[in-house]
Amino acid sequence: MLKNKSVIIIGILGILLSILLSGLYFRFSYFEPDTVSYSFQAKLFARGKLSVDAPPEYGLSSSPHINIHNGKWYSKYPFGNALMLTLGEFVNAHWLIPALVTGLVLILLYLIVREVYGQRIAIIAAVLGLISPATLGMGCTWFSEPVSRFFLAIFLLALILTLKRYTGDQSASSRFRVVFPILSGFALGYTFNTRPIPAMSFGVAGGLFALYWILRSQEKTPVLKATGIFFIPFVLMMGLCMAWNVYFTGNPLKFTHNVTQPYDKMGFGKRMETYDPDLEHAFIFTPKWALERIWKHTLPCISFNTLGWGYYRPNLLTSYRDYSDSIVAGIVAKSSADGKWITLKLWGHDDGTGQMQFQTSGNSSSAGFTEAAPGFSCSDGQADVAMRLVKQGDQYMGYFKTEQDIDWRQVGPITIPLTPPLEVGFYAGVNPASGKMQVRCNFFRVNSDSSGELVSDDFTGAPHNLKPEWRWSRKPEKWTFTKSGLQFQAHTNSDLHADDTATKLCQSTSADSFDIETRLSANWRVHERWLTLRVIPLAFVFVLMLIPLVHPSRNRYDALFLSFLLLNLTFYFFFYFEGSTWGITPVNARYYTECTLLGIIPLVARGMYIFYGWTRRIPSKLPKVLIVILLVLLSINTVYTYVLIGKPYRNWGAVYQKLPHLVKQQDIHRAVIFIPHQRGAPIGDYPFESLQNADIVYFKLGPAKMWRLTNSDWRGVYQQYFAGRRAYMYEDDALKLLAGDTQ
Repeated sequence: MLKNKSVIIIGILGILLSILLSGLYFRFSYFEPDTVSYSFQAKLFARGKLSVDAPPEYGLSSSPHINIHNGKWYSKYPFGNALMLTLGEFVNAHWLIPALVTGLVLILLYLIVREVYGQRIAIIAAVLGLISPATLGMGCTWFSEPVSRFFLAIFLLALILTLKRYTGDQSASSRFRVVFPILSGFALGYTFNTRPIPAMSFGVAGGLFALYWILRSQEKTPVLKATGIFFIPFVLMMGLCMAWNVYFTGNPLKFTHNVTQPYDKMGFGKRMETYDPDLEHAFIFTPKWALERIWKHTLPCISFNTLGWGYYRPNLLTSYRDYSDSIVAGIVAKSSADGKWITLKLWGHDDGTGQMQFQTSGNSSSAGFTEAAPGFSCSDGQADVAMRLVKQGDQYMGYFKTEQDIDWRQVGPITIPLTPPLEVGFYAGVNPASGKMQVRCNFFRVNSDSSGELVSDDFTGAPHNLKPEWRWSRKPEKWTFTKSGLQFQAHTNSDLHADDTATKLCQSTSADSFDIETRLSANWRVHERWLTLRVIPLAFVFVLMLIPLVHPSRNRYDALFLSFLLLNLTFYFFFYFEGSTWGITPVNARYYTECTLLGIIPLVARGMYIFYGWTRRIPSKLPKVLIVILLVLLSINTVYTYVLIGKPYRNWGAVYQKLPHLVKQQDIHRAVIFIPHQRGAPIGDYPFESLQNADIVYFKLGPAKMWRLTNSDWRGVYQQYFAGRRAYMYEDDALKLLAGDTQ
């Protein structure tokens, strides 16, 4: 069945390159909440368990995507990916499984395309699959997509072979041909237990394709018999899915995905990830937005990650300007006890303008929230503004002035009870995952403070030598002192509303009254050179995949491959979350990983082959030379894309990517690590060892009501659960010893 040795080499390269990228990007580990959830469940499976007893505190759970429900503690996702990762858990190498199935799926891709288009196009497809960021950029992660596309490839190959063997197109002994519908049904069922939506997309496409085949076939009885065989393993796998649901939710049709997060679901309306939804600040998902994001974000991001050609960033097609889409920079007071806050901030827009707003958490009607505070304007993506925040009990007053103002302009007052201690300081963030903003804080001045805890600072000390009263929340990668103050680049994909992800520098105070001020200079201009030229190659993928559909040689397989993409887009039209709206990586386009490799790439390969045939008819060598030059440039573009996606991959989440290595480097044992201001934590030894016997335990501190993190006092938690251990606090990418032996 497989005689071409080059395909074996492609498969081996797929494995090796996935392993290499896993090490370079992620240090062979999880890096965000989903991958933590899969790893957690794999560890349970490896110990012969479906779940463990619920922990006494939500702070002990590593990921918001690990359910705590009805006394059980388990991953919220279907079991398929975690079950495969269990094989890696046995050898302490989860990363090995996605790499192996990535190499195998490239071989399966070759077999599929060879079966329908011939060997030459099959080789082209395998090579394109190998270089695709969507292939390797997911094969190096622990997400469920590498496993689901592997089983979907088995389903697709077995389906095609079933239809051919049972309708007389090819002959095969009845002893062996029965294997194909069995494999096809099992693989589709397993995919449903891994990623239900792609399984439905491929299942519907495959069903329609089989129906068309049957209607066109003169021998209907054999293929109808094969259909019955297909449904035996498929129904068994669906029964297993329902049994899983019954065990955890009590209802065969109630999925574990949203049993604890009721608004993380399909359909339109208010949507958000959280245990206890704050519907006032929920995202309102509408059909209008679902349609707009397809051409604004989804399709360009899919094209970019298919072969790494061109350039993509969120809002590229609607914000073709020289400014970041949305930035914030302001002065803030936030309660460490309950998470409530008040801020006076600059909000900059993608047209280079900006406005001042006075906001409080949980209140969308305060002065300046929905409209610009009067007296402020800026342009050209730059603003220099002094801000002042005055507290008198529970009443707060905001003031701002620009260089042109002589007197302060007042905003407010607003009354909001903030439970002390308060984090007081300044912050900045770029809301999408692309764009940039340089921020300079000229000074932080304490005009008055009833507690005497706050200190002024003109940031003129030695570089990177902050006064001890300051604490970073999400420390910037680069920051330094200049002659005019503290300068840093704000983090992307950050704001004050969502889990407090903005870059923030603050001090702590319990003052009943204070008067503080600062001066912030923000620059969110983004000059992207040769932007139009860099964007044009995004169209190449879609042009090439459409060539077979308009060529005289078009056939039913072309329609099948296209339907994978169209049906995937249709099903995800009804889901509110779309990664391409905030990022550029294969992870951001992961909902379309399966249809990219098994649908788009076969069409692109055939389009290339047809286009090559056209060029051979041209007597001049010039077009051929130009095509070679273009392919070389596009290959360089692909390599650059791997470099480009490496930055967000390596810096996805410090708590997952840096903290475990700090613990290992410092040889910390018999300890609890407290993690404030985070909804996630690394996986420790608990619950795989009892809380008393676990070597390393991680504990998330609140307040974060939406994630039921109610405990913000590490001392109380320590005395209740961890007395006698060493205790550390993880802040500013460093571990600080709180209690226990210092040796």
